[in-house]
Amino acid sequence: MKKLISVIIAAVSALCMLTPVSAYKIGDYIGTVYHTDIVAYINNYAIPSYAANGTSVVVAEDLRNFGFDVVWDNDARTLSISRNSDTTPVGMEFVKDGTPSMPFTSILYTDIVVYANGEKVPSYAINGYTMIPMESLTMLGEYEWVEEERALKMWVDGLDVRSEKQPIQSSLQYGRSIKPGSPDLISGLSAQERYEINVFLSNFVEIGFQKFDVASPVNEQLIYFGCMHHACNHTSDAIPISDSEASKYIALDDYYINSCYKVSKDAVQASVGRYFGKKGADELNHTTVNMPNDAYRGRGEYAFNNGYYYFDYGEEGGIDLSAAVADSMYLNNDGSYTVTFKGYGYGDLRLVPEIYYYTAEQAASSNRGRLFVEGKAIVFPFEYNGRNTYQLVRYESVEINR
Repeated sequence: MKKLISVIIAAVSALCMLTPVSAYKIGDYIGTVYHTDIVAYINNYAIPSYAANGTSVVVAEDLRNFGFDVVWDNDARTLSISRNSDTTPVGMEFVKDGTPSMPFTSILYTDIVVYANGEKVPSYAINGYTMIPMESLTMLGEYEWVEEERALKMWVDGLDVRSEKQPIQSSLQYGRSIKPGSPDLISGLSAQERYEINVFLSNFVEIGFQKFDVASPVNEQLIYFGCMHHACNHTSDAIPISDSEASKYIALDDYYINSCYKVSKDAVQASVGRYFGKKGADELNHTTVNMPNDAYRGRGEYAFNNGYYYFDYGEEGGIDLSAAVADSMYLNNDGSYTVTFKGYGYGDLRLVPEIYYYTAEQAASSNRGRLFVEGKAIVFPFEYNGRNTYQLVRYESVEINR
């Protein structure tokens, strides 16, 4: 087992060394951490774990709860991990959530170096914390992979061992499983088929959608989508209104040249039905919406009155076109598709509709767009007004380089 672990570590280390250090600045996006169904244990105490670069990773700072010293040296920019046999592991209470293989957060380039028992180990920076492959701690304990439990277990001599493995709460949401033997369909799509999936996903990228599951739709999120979809695309249902009219219902943002709209309840409901399905539209509770400030460029206050939503869309002019480009597509057992994608910002609106026909390779090699999001979605084929499109089942994305 140790030999296999060593091979994995070597592969991960080689992967990390493929790009010269000088190619990145601190804080640059260099990859993604994903949710996983694998559960990690240290002496039968469960520790939160994720997946990155094909291996299970844990937060280095969490190891303080499991009988380890984790020492930060600010001058040397190092994090040192060592076993402390004088401490008693206390473990952590947590809920294992997310959808396996869906994005969790971005990996950022860092100059921090991590050592375990004096040996340098691979590491990844994520939002103020440091992740390391759990398998890289071989010098601190023995490892066991239990396939039937989907569990990675570490055994450390000299530290307390729970008599039974710690039970953990789980809200893991499993997507439709990919049909066995299904090939990646993306390269075989016609130009029109590529246009259909790219346009569909672009509707969510352009308004900063981050997470959605049709099994538990969030009312405010659906309303927000319905309003912003019309405003972003300047449809006839997005009715421009004066600042004075909007100010009767919402507080205008002084940071923007106000561009206010109202959208009818019926228009919002129609958009939700088109993109998310009839169930989501029928269960909408129409009311005033206060979305998180980071939902879309800092704008999030929507007031509902007399059948209309009133909102400040924000600054007119200087609008970036945001577009999604699918880079893989697999058929699931139930006829839905699992699609991975990347989102780009394009300053030149004249590119429409050219960018919707882009392949992943064209988007990556083009210097006309700025990569700022990547994600994964499950979609069902759907016909709307005689045209082929999709409806959203599940969606998760992470922002990068923004």
